[in-house]
Amino acid sequence: MTVITPFKAIRPTRDKAYLVATRPFYAYNKEVLRAKLNHNPYTFLHVINPEFHTDDKTQPNTPERFQKIRNKFVEFINEGIFMQEEKESYYLYRQTVEGHEYVGLIAGASVDQYNSGHIKKHEETITERETVFSNYLKIVEFNVEPVLLFHRKHEALNQLLFPLMFARPEYEFTSWDRGKHEIWIVNDTETIKKIQGYYSEIEDVYIADGHHRCASSARYSNSITDKTSKNQDLFLACFISEEKLTGLVNSLSRT
Repeated sequence: MTVITPFKAIRPTRDKAYLVATRPFYAYNKEVLRAKLNHNPYTFLHVINPEFHTDDKTQPNTPERFQKIRNKFVEFINEGIFMQEEKESYYLYRQTVEGHEYVGLIAGASVDQYNSGHIKKHEETITERETVFSNYLKIVEFNVEPVLLFHRKHEALNQLLFPLMFARPEYEFTSWDRGKHEIWIVNDTETIKKIQGYYSEIEDVYIADGHHRCASSARYSNSITDKTSKNQDLFLACFISEEKLTGLVNSLSRT
């Protein structure tokens, strides 16, 4: 039985989504990174690199740096760049690259299921990296990049999700590498119940990408003795059926 949980995402407003979207920080050379930070006030790079326009520098991976990231994130909310979903939702994501479509469901994955081995890993993690990411989560209190989880094909689930993509997506834009990105908000109560029911029939899920994010999220959750939100028992994940997985890990690294 797989547990998949809807949540109230904090996300860009529709008109700014394509400006906020970014590749990972390390994927840019210094010249391109500087240009983006200078000319795009909405890029999420400002959140993960909050010291670009300041002289007050801190050391990487320190509590001081993490607090600045948190502060910049809150600033994006206060400025109306980000908004919070009113209803708990799933987020149906389709990426089209070179004629190939990859469709997944972004949701909360269960830390308990990771701890119990229901969410299965295929590589070991480095304790030092786990510690850094766990400390990061304690301060910033948000997940940025979903873990990629895959599972066996479930035909009824596919048939439920497919017609949802005929509606206008909340986000629709093309990235520099000619990849098209679309996201639909799934917040209908009956649809959510059906999705949860179908996932309860899926025995196991497997980590395709994000072993350290899983491990650090579990460490962070396990360290909290007095939890104030159910989200503290979850981590951000994109669930995808195995037949739609081929090539997706490499294409995600380019966005």
